[in-house]
Amino acid sequence: MKKKIKIPNIFPFILVLLTIFTVAMGFLLPEYLLNKKQEAKMNIVTFAPEEYYLSANTVMARNTSEKLSSLDKINLITGIWDSNMTECDMSEAFLTEIEAVNLAVSQMEHFYERRVYPVSLDSNYANWYSWSTKVYKYTDASFNTYTAYLWVITFSKYDSDEKHTIYMTEDGVILNAETNMSLDDFHINSIDTAYNSYAITKIFQDSNISFEYRKSLNYSNSIKAICPDINLNEVDFKGIYRLTIRDGYSEDMFYHIYQYSSDSTYGIGIIPEK
Repeated sequence: MKKKIKIPNIFPFILVLLTIFTVAMGFLLPEYLLNKKQEAKMNIVTFAPEEYYLSANTVMARNTSEKLSSLDKINLITGIWDSNMTECDMSEAFLTEIEAVNLAVSQMEHFYERRVYPVSLDSNYANWYSWSTKVYKYTDASFNTYTAYLWVITFSKYDSDEKHTIYMTEDGVILNAETNMSLDDFHINSIDTAYNSYAITKIFQDSNISFEYRKSLNYSNSIKAICPDINLNEVDFKGIYRLTIRDGYSEDMFYHIYQYSSDSTYGIGIIPEK
């Protein structure tokens, strides 16, 4: 009787090999395909979308606008220079949002310290505010060459309806500041106490600007709103002064500084004299 030959069962061995092969391919194949894809793209040249490029005119206009003095920007924003206004994205401006907010807080501190504005916006005084921002762009109407930006920053008290709206140039010049808070517990000083030789370079953020003199006025027809968000039609002007300043070797320039109030608002501001 012939002895049967026992054939070994190699199926488990084959299964192990297949498992090892599958795992290896799981590691190696994606890397291989990725390398081949990268190599294929190395010899392909593509162009960025057209909107990624700034025209020479745009670059020139931005460089020119950056060189405007703080007074030039005020002239564009307030209409002394003929300009067109549009609301724009804050990414177009020269400052970031947090830079603008910090600058507004710092500049308003001057008016608070002289009791011309009733509250500090600085969180170091345990005043916690949230904020919202808008940016308006003012471009000269003749050649669209110069542009100035006006930041409108509204600070809201976290635990009440108290609001403060600051209108500021990118140099930190506060053109208008308004609040709806009650002034019953505050004694507000006259606006003229904030504008003097000591403070004028800080207010305008320009060491070339010097204070000449100040004169009290008794009319308000020169005061106009610099932005659609401001309504000065039904306010009572508490004090108006003609401010004379000088920029380097130029002639004297005249501005009107003012305070106003209504049943629900109190504000301060400055505007060039036309």
